[in-house]
Amino acid sequence: LFKFCFVWLLAQLVCAGKIESRDGIHTKEYPCPIDEDILPCICTYNDALTDYYLDCSEAKTVDELTNAFNAPFPFTQFVSLTIDQSTCDDCSLTSLPAGAIGNEVSFRTVTITGTQIETIEEEVFAASHDVLVNFHLYRNQIKEFPFESLGDYKVLATLYLQGNQFDATTPIPAITSETLKTIDLNANPELIIPPDFVLGAPAIQRVQMRNSKISEVPLFDESPIGMFTGLQDIYLIDFATNQITEIQTNSIIAESSTLTSVDFSHNDISILHPAFITG
Repeated sequence: LFKFCFVWLLAQLVCAGKIESRDGIHTKEYPCPIDEDILPCICTYNDALTDYYLDCSEAKTVDELTNAFNAPFPFTQFVSLTIDQSTCDDCSLTSLPAGAIGNEVSFRTVTITGTQIETIEEEVFAASHDVLVNFHLYRNQIKEFPFESLGDYKVLATLYLQGNQFDATTPIPAITSETLKTIDLNANPELIIPPDFVLGAPAIQRVQMRNSKISEVPLFDESPIGMFTGLQDIYLIDFATNQITEIQTNSIIAESSTLTSVDFSHNDISILHPAFITG
């Protein structure tokens, strides 16, 4: 009864303050923040008053973004944050420092694409540690990302970082996450990855690193421990379209019956050592 009354009360407030709606998604009204307070961001929500969405694609600078999140938010748990600047010619959003997204607003999905962002600081999405499932940060200019804090995200499942600017000057560290299932680092200038890159991610299923000038599958000093040893759920490993010329023994050690695809196509492989794939 309480839940019904609460939703009914919200509905009355919404009807009183409604300005526009489209396709079941309402905008510019309670329970979103005051429209002018969060400009250039736009808040929307569904008919059931259960799902809230924030689009900040028009935030051209970090100051504009920070000012928007300094506004009071009646509700702080959002389904998604979207920043898509693929068609923006004068955007200069180059970093996401701690505090730029406020300290209270959380998201289940974050999608940032087509921006000039080079750096994402460790605590910028701290409010989402318990709820973030999808971290989609593709086709930006990112070269600094807090891989070391992935373990703080308790339900993180997908991390998309394809089409950014990771190169030899910004090697990728080993990651730790109990929940991560997919990591996509395709199409970066030059990926440098350690042999224990995903060993701290026991739920990993897909590892995609194609078209990134990788010259070798990294190996541990002590064999026969491989890059994917002990991962029980992995089913796709993608090293296609790189610069690999030789694959050493025990490069791929798969202990999982789920592994169905290992892609080394479009490399310049001339030497295959015995048992380069086992399991």
